[in-house]
Amino acid sequence: MRIEETIKKAGHWWIPENPDKKLPGTLLITEPREITLEVLGVFDEGFPLKNYNIPRIVGITEDGKPITLDRCFYKKRNIKIGPGISKAIIIANTVFIGAEFKNGEELYFSKISFFMEGLNEWLSITGISVSHDWKTTSAKIDYIKPDDISFHLAPGLKFAIKFLPTFPGFFPIHEAKIKQYVRMSIESTRLLKIEELTKLADKINNFFCLAMDKPVSINRVSVSSNQITEKISKEKKRQVEIELYDINPTKSKMPPKIDSHNMLFNYKDISANFQDAMTKWLEKYETLEPSFNLYFSAATDAQAFLETEFLALAQALETLHRRTTNESQMPEDDYELLSRTLIKACPDRFQGWLKTKLRYGNELFMRERMKRLIEPFKQYFGTENERQSLVYKITNTRNYLTHYGPNLEQEACKGRTLIKLCMKMEALYQFHLLYAIGFSQKQINDIYYSSQSIRQKLNPDQQ
Repeated sequence: MRIEETIKKAGHWWIPENPDKKLPGTLLITEPREITLEVLGVFDEGFPLKNYNIPRIVGITEDGKPITLDRCFYKKRNIKIGPGISKAIIIANTVFIGAEFKNGEELYFSKISFFMEGLNEWLSITGISVSHDWKTTSAKIDYIKPDDISFHLAPGLKFAIKFLPTFPGFFPIHEAKIKQYVRMSIESTRLLKIEELTKLADKINNFFCLAMDKPVSINRVSVSSNQITEKISKEKKRQVEIELYDINPTKSKMPPKIDSHNMLFNYKDISANFQDAMTKWLEKYETLEPSFNLYFSAATDAQAFLETEFLALAQALETLHRRTTNESQMPEDDYELLSRTLIKACPDRFQGWLKTKLRYGNELFMRERMKRLIEPFKQYFGTENERQSLVYKITNTRNYLTHYGPNLEQEACKGRTLIKLCMKMEALYQFHLLYAIGFSQKQINDIYYSSQSIRQKLNPDQQ
């Protein structure tokens, strides 16, 4: 979640169990993710000051909006004895602007809405049309709102993309501007914990990180439910949209530059099967989440060093293969027979050692897993010798960076060679993700020729 501009809210603040003690202060939400509340006074004066954690703080801002700060702790407490004013700086993990929650109250909502970097470019759908008449020096701008996109991801769980235009004001007017925004939402027929909703949003976010091949982040997040409403007339109510901010890191330090030619695939490529692809994506998350987490940590700014990026990709690929196949060195019955035979023939004092070695002895080695992962897409990884060299480099570099054995140091990739190796590993993983969400081999082949991004990964020397 990215903060597009600093948010500053002055108001009065208190802890729910002691509403009579209100402290003046200012809430500041900034990028990179930091949520601080500076108050005049402290909520728990007295000695000794043992408790630094505050489960929940609520407040009312100068514009009349209720706010809830969740999972807070003191960063600094300056208590004055005698003349002077005490002061405290408090850090919060999550902020809800638009609602006040009691201490200990579980937070349930049915809908989460958010914007996302690059979504307009990915969709390439616009309701704006412009015409010119150079003879009469006239121009005309029309806008027809595109149809919203919506479907069910699962029973009782609806996904929607809505187009939201802004229009110019009224006379007098010297400039006219129409801008189209795109907003996504996930809505459940039942109430979900806030953690469940935000995790769903993150999974959807990662789908678009894959699609755009960029670490795009969500922003302007809000949650709502039919339990929290406001009157808009004597007879009508509507759900309150509660702004949500948290300290979870963004996918990248700066908003990425989005280029339609560098995407892995766009809406046009997937429009006929969009629902099916999104549904499969969430289904695959159930079994492949550890692998997905490793891959996206490498594909975003989470890894500070090239070596840790490589290890994340290597482990992501290995975990992907482990969780999508039951392949082994030999049939289980044969291995059981071999193990019993070896243990029986082994002297008693070595049997404990042998059993630990045999425990995972039937699993495929890293080298074999890489060969099997490359096989379905071997046409994109060069000749047989080039593919063998790729497997050799991945395996030796992974073994060296895991164990740092001096005998492997000369064979491990470094510098520019390691960068190119990571690019090819990322392309391999992306091929498997495309296949997992329903892309056919022909569609994947079309993506290879249409996506500049994946060709650059596979042929980095031709950039």
